[in-house]
Amino acid sequence: MYVAASAGVVLGLGIAIATAVKSGPRLVRSATMIAVIVSVAAVIRFAAPVVDATRSARGVAETIQAFSRERVPVALYHVGRVEEYGLEFYLNCPTQKYEEGQVPEDPHLLVAMSNADSGFKSILDGRKVSYLTTIPAQKLELYWVGK
Repeated sequence: MYVAASAGVVLGLGIAIATAVKSGPRLVRSATMIAVIVSVAAVIRFAAPVVDATRSARGVAETIQAFSRERVPVALYHVGRVEEYGLEFYLNCPTQKYEEGQVPEDPHLLVAMSNADSGFKSILDGRKVSYLTTIPAQKLELYWVGK
């Protein structure tokens, strides 16, 4: 945070000095371009890992693949569109949504929002549900649903 503030102060001073100098417009353009490049680099460096951990489905897909290297059916319960489409992309298979009545008959992996187990257990009508893990950054839980 101090680095970003220091860089902002230095760039601000550079722009102020550039406008006071005779060749101001040309120098202002260069100083502005440098400010934009530094800002974008800072966002990529500091914000990208946070966005990846909290919004990307890549980590969820890696967790699913850690449980089974074989392709297993994946169903979703109250999961957002970002995670839905991301899982389909990273797992290279379609997902099914409990909310749309697409409950697989075969054993499958279920991705659900945290604390949603009471809702989907009533849909499963006595099938065996085993808790696997939680993905706290995205507030998701994984379950194995058997017969």
